[in-house]
Amino acid sequence: MNKKLYISVAVVFVTLMVIGYIVVKSMGGAPVRVEGVLLPAKAVELFYENYLQKEEDKIVMDIYKESPYVTDTFKKSVNSSAKDAILYPSLFCSENKPLGINIHDPVYEGEDKAYVQVDNNFGESGSIFSIELIKDRKNWKIDKVICPAGLQPTEGNELTGEEKVSLFYSNENLFSEGTSDCRLVYPVERTIDRTKLFDSSYREKADAVLRMLFEGPTSGEKSEGYSSPFSDQTAGILNTVRVWQGTAYVDLTDLRSVIPNISASCAGVQFFSQIDKTLMQDGKVNKVIYAINGSPEVFYEFMQYGCQDNVCDPTPFSDPSLPSE
Repeated sequence: MNKKLYISVAVVFVTLMVIGYIVVKSMGGAPVRVEGVLLPAKAVELFYENYLQKEEDKIVMDIYKESPYVTDTFKKSVNSSAKDAILYPSLFCSENKPLGINIHDPVYEGEDKAYVQVDNNFGESGSIFSIELIKDRKNWKIDKVICPAGLQPTEGNELTGEEKVSLFYSNENLFSEGTSDCRLVYPVERTIDRTKLFDSSYREKADAVLRMLFEGPTSGEKSEGYSSPFSDQTAGILNTVRVWQGTAYVDLTDLRSVIPNISASCAGVQFFSQIDKTLMQDGKVNKVIYAINGSPEVFYEFMQYGCQDNVCDPTPFSDPSLPSE
């Protein structure tokens, strides 16, 4: 009798463990609290879900003032930068509210500071920014929203002085533990001397940013873990870039002998992610089409992509009369 009882108890215990595992997996497998402490990614999620649920074009300002998930320092910084209750640049590093966000696992810096990368989803395009959190007593709270340099609010549009921009490179050191995703890229800062641009068009800015990107990470950035298929050998691969109605047409020199393995799975993903994120960082571009010496067909065959999605039309690369923004 006792043996049967023990077996019954064991069966019930194992069943409960399996059910618990299934429930945790269905919830994403990530704990919300550890020893009663709200984790950084969950604090970010709980704070932002209020704003994503709002349907108005303008976000009501009072939400963040009463939020338990942010520090007083954060409240003051948002209050000083927000204008007319439009908080998109301050909260999402964007002029528009995203359709949704993707929150990555935190990267910890010591016991009291963490960083969480957030991806904005705008449908066919996206952007990324970072959030700095600190442990306030026993809970993690948002202390700062860190926008890529090119997305920081600026006063005026005059073509004078310097402008901070971001380049996006891979960095395995910033991956969350157990994560390996070739699509993930992270910003590094550069400066454009706007007085040296030919004109104030976005095409000129895109040209300058791409030429810096194609030089690859600096030696200091490499020592910090940043990596890229781009280097000194690829510094001159850009022929031209044209931007029209949200699409960037990037014409490259024949890079097949310069970076012959770029069509490999991870290398190819890094190639597209680093260029796409760099061009899309401020919302002017939502699609990028590539060509080699004016031929998109040559490029996409080399990348083993094929002429799908109508990307192989050479007209945008060969007709100099077409406009550019």
